[in-house]
Amino acid sequence: MFFTPAASKRAVAGWLVALVIGLSVLGAFLHCSDNVISRNRYAGTVPYGSSFWLPWHHQQFRILQISDPQVESVWDKCKDVDSIHHCGTHNTSRFISRAISFTNPDFVVVTGDLVFGPRSPVSAFQAVLLPLDRSSVPYATIFGNHDVQRCSKWDEHESAAHLRQRSTLHGTSKLMVGNGQLCVWMIDYSHTYAGWVNPAHLAWIRNDSSCRNAGASLAFTHFPVALLRSNIVGSLNEPIDWPRAPSELLQTLHLLPSLKVVGFGHDHTNTACGTTPDGLTGCYAGSAGYTTYGDRNVPRQARVYDIYKNYRVFTFRVLDGQSLQSTEYHELQ
Repeated sequence: MFFTPAASKRAVAGWLVALVIGLSVLGAFLHCSDNVISRNRYAGTVPYGSSFWLPWHHQQFRILQISDPQVESVWDKCKDVDSIHHCGTHNTSRFISRAISFTNPDFVVVTGDLVFGPRSPVSAFQAVLLPLDRSSVPYATIFGNHDVQRCSKWDEHESAAHLRQRSTLHGTSKLMVGNGQLCVWMIDYSHTYAGWVNPAHLAWIRNDSSCRNAGASLAFTHFPVALLRSNIVGSLNEPIDWPRAPSELLQTLHLLPSLKVVGFGHDHTNTACGTTPDGLTGCYAGSAGYTTYGDRNVPRQARVYDIYKNYRVFTFRVLDGQSLQSTEYHELQ
């Protein structure tokens, strides 16, 4: 086949365009893949070890756990719902606001995946945090895997700096209630270490002496700490994704005084509480996020923990809908 010079130039230009598009698609896949994370970009550690104190005025201290809002863009449409008409990121913000009003908590913990690698991180974080800021309820945030993935415009340190400015506590940290009768531990996600927890953070928890006489402890992290094998209350609708690499996390949790429960998220459609093979009680919060994956038969939701001064702990789930509903109120043993 004979090509004129003009046709040859057009052919070369076409191939170049195709090559650029192909490389862009490949780059986007590598850039945003959960499994391709630049360790150099996130080398080092963000600050950790902060503490905050709250009084225990009433017989009951209530904690609201919100997990996996996972906002990528404020313009995203809902996923896995009956209808996406007029459904988007604002539904996530609305649910967080309604859940706070409905439960009237003393403290809120957001257990990771606030965002999903956003190109506009300020607006993405705003969608999650503005309802919390407006409520004036003190709250803690920890990272999940999607908060630090490479397709975000901000790196881990920039996101952490933003969250520290707004949250009462961010990252691995501690809330003390009353005279140290209740201690609540937040344990941050860190992809650069086995078990996805920084050993220095665990050492800080183990070396802490202020909570040694606590009558009850609760812990919160993003990933499930182990499989839930028995005493299941709720549903396990997808495989439990837990860090199988050896770490000191379980050992550290077992050392916490009177640990009642470990709250976590990550697996959006799992809603159960249960017991791990080594005897820890763990509870899923479900997902609050409308623009991330879910299940049409599983409402967006959050979890509440009520801790009483006799150190009994009860929990229930808050389900979104035309009106909010509470379900599965039970005591944690």
